Amino acid sequence: MIVPMIDLVGSAIFLLHSPTATWFQGQFFPAHSTLTSTTVSPTATFGLLCTCRELDACVSCSENGYRELDAKLINYKTKETIYTSAVTTGGDMLRVRTMDDDITANATANTNANAYGVKFDASSLTTDGRAVPILRAFFSNVLSKAFDGVIPEDDGEIENFMDEVVVVKGEMSLRIPTSFFRSNIGEDDNLWDDTDSES
Repeated sequence: MIVPMIDLVGSAIFLLHSPTATWFQGQFFPAHSTLTSTTVSPTATFGLLCTCRELDACVSCSENGYRELDAKLINYKTKETIYTSAVTTGGDMLRVRTMDDDITANATANTNANAYGVKFDASSLTTDGRAVPILRAFFSNVLSKAFDGVIPEDDGEIENFMDEVVVVKGEMSLRIPTSFFRSNIGEDDNLWDDTDSES
């Protein structure tokens, strides 16, 4: 059975908390949101949790130039999840692409209601003390876990403790099942046109 898909475009932000980390997380913001402030987080539609696969030594790169991921997309409103396999290149300047071309190439080709397509290209990196306000605004959950539930008021304490953090911002596009998208919006959100055909 063909699964109807929809394309979404917008911005995304990722937190790379350590060069040797085996996972990283991010948030996706649809095009009508703004991702310009470092102190106020706009409403994110979806979250992403990316887990790095173990690779053979002949394939892996010590500088994280090539990584294969299991990437989970989380619907913040319903807590539903879907999964895909992806590849990252570029080290900290992340370039993320879905491994399954059937999902990204043709909106009518996907037959898996639990899969999605993703494309991400980094446009900026933020490190050191400049990253702390962004961590507070977008990744307070990570800070809370790092400091046992009590986030320090002193930015310097956070910078010293998380001195290898890199925040990556860029443009992202998602191809997701329409059912996953529909479950994220209310009847009055005006983000869905019910006249759209499911070809």
